[in-house]
Order: sequence, then structure tokens, then C-alpha cells
Amino acid sequence: MVLRLLGIFVLLNILQVKLCYTQPTYAINTYGGTEFIFKHRPDISDTTYQLLFRKNLAWYRYSANGVGYLLGTNPNINLVDTCNYKYQPISFNLVDNNPLLSINPFSGDSASKRIFPVCNSSFPDTVITPWGSSGGIIHSGFKDTFELIRDYWHDTILHLPEKCGLWQVVQGALSLIPNDCGYTGSALGPINTFHYSGTNVDTSWYFGYGANKGYSHTGITQINTLFPNSSPYFLSYPTLVTVKNVSTFYAMNAVDPDGDSLSFSSVNMVFPDSVQGDHPASYFSPWVPFRQCVWYGPTYNDTTTTCFRTQKYNCIPGTGVLPNCIRYDAVHNPFDTDSTFLLNPATGDFSFTAKSAYQSAKLIIRCDEYRNGVWLGSVYRHIQVHVIDSMFYSQPSLRIDTANLVNCSYDSNYVFRACAGAPISIPFDALGINNVSQLKVRDNHNFSLGASSSVTYFNQASDSVRGVLLWTPPANASGWYNMLVTVKDSVCSMTPYLFEHPYLLRIWISEGVNAGRDTAICAGTSIQLQANVLGNNPATWSVLSGSANSLSCTNCNNPIATPAQTTTYVVQANLSGLSSCKQKDTITIVVQPDFSLNATDTLICAPLNQINLYAQPSVLPGALSFQWSPASGILGSSTQSQITITPSSTQYVVVASDTVGCFTHTDTSSIVYDPSFNPELLVSPSGSICTGDSVQLQITGGGSITWSPSYHISSLSDAVVWVWPDTTVTYLAEIVSANSACRESLTYTVPVIALRADAGLDQEIFDGEAVILGGPSMLCGAGCNLKWFPDQYLFFNYLMYPKAVPHETITYWVMLSNESGTCISRDSVTIRVKCTDIYMPNVFNPQAPQSEYTGNFGPRNVSIDLNYFRVFNRWGQMVFQTEDVSYRWDGKYKGEPQPAGTYVWVIEGKCPNGEWIRKSGNVLLVR
Repeated sequence: MVLRLLGIFVLLNILQVKLCYTQPTYAINTYGGTEFIFKHRPDISDTTYQLLFRKNLAWYRYSANGVGYLLGTNPNINLVDTCNYKYQPISFNLVDNNPLLSINPFSGDSASKRIFPVCNSSFPDTVITPWGSSGGIIHSGFKDTFELIRDYWHDTILHLPEKCGLWQVVQGALSLIPNDCGYTGSALGPINTFHYSGTNVDTSWYFGYGANKGYSHTGITQINTLFPNSSPYFLSYPTLVTVKNVSTFYAMNAVDPDGDSLSFSSVNMVFPDSVQGDHPASYFSPWVPFRQCVWYGPTYNDTTTTCFRTQKYNCIPGTGVLPNCIRYDAVHNPFDTDSTFLLNPATGDFSFTAKSAYQSAKLIIRCDEYRNGVWLGSVYRHIQVHVIDSMFYSQPSLRIDTANLVNCSYDSNYVFRACAGAPISIPFDALGINNVSQLKVRDNHNFSLGASSSVTYFNQASDSVRGVLLWTPPANASGWYNMLVTVKDSVCSMTPYLFEHPYLLRIWISEGVNAGRDTAICAGTSIQLQANVLGNNPATWSVLSGSANSLSCTNCNNPIATPAQTTTYVVQANLSGLSSCKQKDTITIVVQPDFSLNATDTLICAPLNQINLYAQPSVLPGALSFQWSPASGILGSSTQSQITITPSSTQYVVVASDTVGCFTHTDTSSIVYDPSFNPELLVSPSGSICTGDSVQLQITGGGSITWSPSYHISSLSDAVVWVWPDTTVTYLAEIVSANSACRESLTYTVPVIALRADAGLDQEIFDGEAVILGGPSMLCGAGCNLKWFPDQYLFFNYLMYPKAVPHETITYWVMLSNESGTCISRDSVTIRVKCTDIYMPNVFNPQAPQSEYTGNFGPRNVSIDLNYFRVFNRWGQMVFQTEDVSYRWDGKYKGEPQPAGTYVWVIEGKCPNGEWIRKSGNVLLVR
């Protein structure tokens, strides 16, 4: 969440200081505030940060060139984390090894300049003489200690050795001390008289003492590097000069570059009053009011005259009555404010009324940074407050001309809202004391807003200066833009100080209406929608697609949505006068359903280099994240729904979670691996065979075997079998490994050219009988050629089962062959003809198609030795007679067809075996 800072830097109600001596002669050490700023540098590496160190001070140190401003006696920085690198401080020199920056990197203002100029001062930077036995000599043009305070900036690049949830950074030569709460050093007296400020349960830190002067250890911050993040920065000086008994307001002007939430608090540390050394305890200015002693005597060691004041304090509310009340408290009274100190925890702005002067207090304001409820770090900003006794001074004000704003709206506290691509105009007035103030106004619009902006000022050096900002935000602009307006009253009649008063104008650039990013929620939960409408205009909501009636309200900016399925909502607002702004926007709430997970057990029964395992969820795998374990054996990524492994008998566990973090499911995939099981079927010979040939089938690399079908096969369980099918057959071998885990089925189809000659069984018939040739085993498939021979007494010798009427014993052959002649099959049958009777038909029709049996009349067995064959009509007249067995009656007498009717026949003949046969009967002649 972007922290909206309502920043007003009402700086420094300053009156003329009452010096103990009118003309300072020696160098004065005056301290201002400090701070650290961390900037993440992923362009270098994920654990690289740019450290910027800021310090306000007037400090002279002897150097080789004899003159110059330097930053103090401790240029070192220490870092330590509480993770794997625990308690091993990294120490490096920040100040001496990194030149001063010439520009404030966040405001664009010049750095290393004096913050508090003095009226009519001619004190130059180059006339400070070296520190000698009599001290540093300062030019007579120098008028006040505050004239020496400058704004210094250093930066460097840090390559942290690891990511950690807490890195601590402190400026100073002394180390961070783990798990400690007291110091036993003799310089500080008895044990536990010096207490540290615990920053967390693991580490504490303290300020130095003695030669290090304590006040030079003045920076600390804490960062969580597990998240990409840069710390907030501040557009106000960490030094404040104000006047006693005057209501003072200080604006933090905090800006977070990542738009995270900021929370401010005041930090306290207590040093016992008994601690003494070469400086009084009050030198430890962060936690005890720093009543700085300024030496203006003729010699450095002359401390007979000081600027200490007798201080009286009222009790903090609820702490009792004097003398039993607590004087100093970080929340109400961090220095002598008579419990008027108030800190805004959302902005860091604070106000107070100092009750005594001269005092110098170092406030430690802690700024905690959060993102979606996750702590990202703490910045401890050290703000030095100097309270003086001076004449009246009235600070100028900055007023926004809200009636003449163009294409933007005004919230309050210098916060504006506008849309990208539309030209805006913001007029403002700097107002001082009528007819007295001489205001001069400047800003940093070129640095903060870019070339598309301009500011025009009217009536400079008057008591009322008019400024007009014209800016066209780029079409792709979004988020916060900050312009720092600085007002300086250059009149010297009221006070010798020329203070600049910064006012931060914050401009929020948006699309106009923004429903926020599409997001996902868990099934069965709700989400509060956020209508980010420019100027907080009222919004209306509706459902574009998905779950109807799933909004708690429609005429409100922040309804609660409870969709049962993925739903798209529309938010709309009427931004009158801001036609360039988007008037509506959509947001899709993806409802993450629960899911099931199935990682199938896998059996691997052959030697393999790698295999794939699958986790099959009931939702699209792209919406889930996966993690497989153990990592050993996994080739490549272990975070996909499919992984590749080297085979082994192992159980893998897969954990699947949806990307929203709603549901997590676990399943296992058990691998059984038998690389010795690799069955193979060998065939000899291969290819087609003829009926009656055989083929060898052999199984190698397997276990027990079962063959099927049981047709023309030598064994049903042997590894080597012979088959001799008479037609094409597919043989199946089912192989089971020795551990019964692996099974394999192998098949082979034996292609058979189906040719098998079967002439049938030998037969014995009577002379004249018909017989069908061919047996039941005859095979003659497609492309088969068949022929019977001899063809004597046969009807159609190309038929598979022809009819024959042999009149004598005869042997018939049948031959089958394929078209190429590679397969030939022959067989024979003998038909034996008996002569034990004479077979005569009992009817015939001479007009029927001529045939041996129907067109004429006579004996069927022609092997008889015929003596005579005679036919008589019903009157006893003989109409036919012959002695030739092959000659038959055609139903005529003397060439004339005889009438239909019954005729009598008689026949006599001798069989080949010599037996005589005499027979008579009737035959019906039909026409």
C-alpha cells in the first residue's frame, strides 16, 4: 500500500542566539542528524544494494592539506546478519573511500552546502586553519555555530554474502554484540552501568565513548533481504533548529519507492546519570537531553562559562508527582518539551514546544516498512534538534489556489490527483509577513517531473510570491510524483538566520478509475474490492461475467465480493472535468478450486536410462506448483507436474499447491524396477510357410511362460516351442518375471499359405453309383489352384468336391498349388466298383435334356457282360432289344416316339466275376 504522506516541512522557528561571548575564536563541533538509505540493485545482482549515508554536521578534523570539512572520527560502517553469516560483522570504510556526492540523489538539490546561512555573513569555506596546539582558528567573518552545518552524502555498493531476514547496519568502528545487555569496560565504570538498545532478540548495539565521542556513532538500519526492496527516503533535513516556547512542527516528507506501508515510532535508550568520563552523560544526546556546552572562552580549556540552563520539568501525564515522575520518555517527552511531543505514526511528522534553551536533543525516529503485512525493514532516522533562545520569527506559509486547479483534484496537505496524458495546472502562493518578508521561492520540477513540466514565479522577493506549475504527465505515468518547493525569507531585520522552508507537493498520477490487479482467492472465501477512483469520487460496481449477485453492495467504493467461480467485475465512476481519465475498469477474481492429485505407481520391467513420472491433478497443471522428492535420481527440474528420473525401486513424493496457496495435496509414486526382465521373441524361419511346415518360437530374457492357443504347438510352457499351423494363426506368449511384478505379452502371427490336398477315403461302390470326391481336411485358400485327374467319369474336375460315376475301379488324384508354385500338395483316392446287381432307373423322359440317367433308359453299371436287354409295351409287344451294354432305349419304336406309360423290361448278363444276373421290372415313360 502506498503510504500517503501529508508532508509539511514547517522548519525552524529560529530566533537570534544569545552567545556567551560575542566573538567566537576557536573551532566549534556542532552535530546534526543522520540516516541510512538502502537501494536494491538487481541490475547488478539480487543481493547487491546501494548504501547512501547522510549526515548533517559542522566538524573540523586535521588532514594532510591542513584545511577542510570532514565527517568525524569514525568513517567505518559495520554490517551483520542473524542468519548463516551470524555475528560475523562486515566492516568497511564508507567516508574516506567514497567521495562526497554533489547532488542530493532524491531531491536534486545541491549537497555539501551549508544548511543555515547567516545574514550578512562573509565567512568563506576556505579560511579554516588547521587544528594546532591552540585549536583551529576560524575566520572572523564566522558568526554562529549553525553556519558551519552542512548536508553531506556518501554512497557505496554493497555485495551482501547471503539473503537474510534481518541485516543490521551501524555507522561506527565498534561491532555489534550478540545476546548481550551490558558492558563491563572500565571506561564506563561498574558492570551494567551502560545498557544497549536491543534491536531484536539476537543482537544489540551501542554508541561509542571516550575518544570516539559517542555522537559519531550515529546511524543504524535493519533490512530484510529475502524480499526485493528499497528503503524509504526523506525530503527533509535531519536537523532542526527551533526556539523555546514556540510551537514547532516538523514534516518527515517520507517517500517509499516501492509504495510499501510505513509506520513511525520514537525510540528511547537510557544512560544512567552516574556515567561520567571526559564528557558529561548529556553528550549521549539520543536519549538524554543534550545540553551542549559551547566554549567561547579565550582558550579551549576554559569551561568556566557555559550555556547550560537550569531546567524544570512538569510530569508526564500519569507518571505521578515530582520528584517521583519520569522526566524523559520517547513517546511524550524525549527532551525538555513538557510532554508536548506528539508523533504521527502514519506520516512521521511530529510537533512539540521546547521549554528550555539552550538544549540539543537527538531524536531517533524508527520507520518500519511493511508489504502485505510482511516486515521489510526498519530505518532509524536520527534527527538533531537544537533549541535556542531568540527573537520572534514567523515562518512563511504555502497556500494552494484550489479554485484555479486545472485537470487535477486536491486532497489536503499538498496532495493532488490527476490522470496521465492530461495537462494540469497547479497555482500556489508563498505568503510571509505583509510588507516585511522578502520571499524567494524555488523548486526541483526539472529533477522530479522532467522536461514536460515548467514553473513560473511572479513577485519574487516580496511578501507574496505566486507560482504556477504546468505539467503534462506522460501517457505511461503512474504512481507518486514529488515536487519540492523551497521558500526562503531573505529579510534580515527580524533574525540573523536565513532559513529555507521546504514544502512537498505530492501528485498521484493514475488512469482515473482503477479496480486493481486481477487476483485469485480460495474457493469459499471473500475478497474486498478496492475502487481506486481519482479524487475519491463515488463508484458503482457490476458483474460482467461469472457469479451474479456476488457483491455485498453495488453503489459503494469497496464492496465485498464472494464469487463461486471466476468472475469479472466492472467499476465505474463519473469523473466530471477529467475527460482524459479512464471512467471504468475491470478486475477478474480467479476462484481457485480445490483439486485432487494422482501420482500413479509405476512398474518398470526393462533396462532404461530414464523414465517420466506424472502427477495428474484434477485442474490444469499450469495453475499449480509441484515439488518432488527425494532429489536424488531426478534429472532436471523437480518442480513440474512431469519429472524425469533414472529408474530405481524408489518411492517418490509429490506435493502440489495452487499458486494462490489455498490447497496443498500430497501423493506418492512407487517405482518397482527389474532391469533383468527384458523378454524378446525370436522366430525361425520367419515369413510365410506352407501347410504342414513348422516354425520355431523362442522367448529370451523372461521368466515363466504361458503359450496360447493350444493349436498345433509342441508345448504350452517351454521357452522354445514348435508350431505347424495349417492356416494363419497368432500365437501369444505371456511372460511373468521371477518376482511376479513384471509381466509382458509377446505375439507372433505365423502366415500360412493354406494348401492341403485331401482326396478323401478310398470307397467301394456298385457299378453305376455316383460318388463325391474330396475329404474334410481339404484346404484351398485365396489364390489356390486345384485340379482333379484323370477326368474320366468326373463332373467338373476343378471343383473341390466333384462328383464321379466310375464304371470300373479307378484312382483319382487332386493337386493344389499357390500362384507362385512355392507350395504344392497332392493326394489320391481309389474308387472300387462292385458287380453284384444291375441297377435300372424306374422313370425316364426322352424329351428331358439328354443325360445318361434321364434322357434314355438302360443299365447303369456298364462293366456287365450283357446277354440281352429287352423292353415290352403293355400289349406284350417288344419295342426295344440290345446285347450292347452301352446302348440304351430312347423311347422310340421303329423311329416313332412311344406313348407315355408303363413298360416292362427284362435283362440278363454276367459280372466280371462270372456270376449270372437275370432281372426284370417296370419303367415309367413320361413326356
